[in-house]
Amino acid sequence: MHIRFAVALCLISVALGGYNLPAIAGEKDPDPSAIIESHLKAMGGREAVAAIHDKTSKGTITISGVSPAPLTGTITTQQKSQNMIHQSIDLGVAQTEIWFDGEKGFHVDPLKGVGPYSETEIEEAKQTFVMSPFLNYQERGLKASYEGKDTVEGRETLVVKLHDPKGVITTFYFDASTFLVVKLIAPLPASEGEGEQTVLLTDYRDVGGVKQAFKFTRSSSAMTVVITWDSVQMNTGLDDSVFRRKE
Repeated sequence: MHIRFAVALCLISVALGGYNLPAIAGEKDPDPSAIIESHLKAMGGREAVAAIHDKTSKGTITISGVSPAPLTGTITTQQKSQNMIHQSIDLGVAQTEIWFDGEKGFHVDPLKGVGPYSETEIEEAKQTFVMSPFLNYQERGLKASYEGKDTVEGRETLVVKLHDPKGVITTFYFDASTFLVVKLIAPLPASEGEGEQTVLLTDYRDVGGVKQAFKFTRSSSAMTVVITWDSVQMNTGLDDSVFRRKE
């Protein structure tokens, strides 16, 4: 059972939150960078986001569409600045674990087996495993474009695309009144092949002064994955060794 895609959902969670902001939503053709800045302010401010150095999230994961009955298990994700992550998923019938220390990665996967990240996976990890997709996105070589308005779950949204230097595009749907991200569309991880994934974000709560989505519903042509966090802790002082596999 290949379930490494869950990582991308977890990493988005630090950056997504909001409260009522009246300014940008009423503009005819808003600047995408202004929308992003309003979002950062809504979720607690740039300073609050930058102050998050590590995060530990624990919860449940349910996968539907890959077997006659849904598979449910536990998920734990540990993150740290400089693109570090350690994640373990236990579905009972299958277990997956990954480590990435910012430069090298390793996976224990029921389908791919035990081994290091490929060069493609390393480059993908460096772009994906960030504490916030919006903080310092320009310094990471990403460009933002405004794509108009759309409706998500009955709410008007402002649509912004982030384009990375290699042409990979992630589309974010910001609630027009709160600047909370309620949906995103992104390419599937390289390990899953071609195609797109759609993620809905709900159940926002305040954690350490920053809004956090506690539920992610991720859909693709192959399956639906729901991640619900039971607990989220920030700045607990995770050591770098957490993100390297012990031999």
